[in-house]
Amino acid sequence: KQLWCIFLLMFCGLTPAAFAAETGMCDVGGWELVMDKNGIKAYSRKVENSGIFEFRAVMVADAPAEVVAEMLRDVPADTQWLPYCKEAYVIEKESLNDFTTYFSFDLPWPVTDRDLVMKTNTSYDYEHARAVTNLYRTEVAACPPKADLIRVPEMTGQYVFEFVTRERTGIVHTYRIDLAGSLPEWMANYSSQYNIYNTFMNMKEM
Repeated sequence: KQLWCIFLLMFCGLTPAAFAAETGMCDVGGWELVMDKNGIKAYSRKVENSGIFEFRAVMVADAPAEVVAEMLRDVPADTQWLPYCKEAYVIEKESLNDFTTYFSFDLPWPVTDRDLVMKTNTSYDYEHARAVTNLYRTEVAACPPKADLIRVPEMTGQYVFEFVTRERTGIVHTYRIDLAGSLPEWMANYSSQYNIYNTFMNMKEM
């Protein structure tokens, strides 16, 4: 099955130019370009009735699609590339592409450290040589809140992976997170803007 998926990707993928054109979706829908460097474009947009913005980053990674997928499945290694991530592990694993994870974040002083329980599921669109990973906050009895950490109350996200060439993968990452606590909304937005850029830079290195 894996070889067949790779075969489909090889013959249905986008060219680098086509991927760049397709990700022009960031130019509409209220997205504002906030950063453009090192091959990474980061965008933000306002969310109705909330001061917490939504963020999106776009890049082409110099790695095959299956390598990118395996990196994301290696949850404990998230501490090596996810900004401020102190701990990461799988709580429940329903399948290779459907699992629940725990993260704790060691944030800079004086911000209180946070933690998050997150559900991840991935689906494949073979016609368009695309994989979509959806992320959202959840709760499980096996991982109750901790007294010394603030549990993130709201988080949604998505990765879209597209075949560009056999050795390059287009990635679009969208997310919105409410860190709660006493953190001002402007500070949370500023942090998220740089975190999504730093996430992609670290992913490139991995």
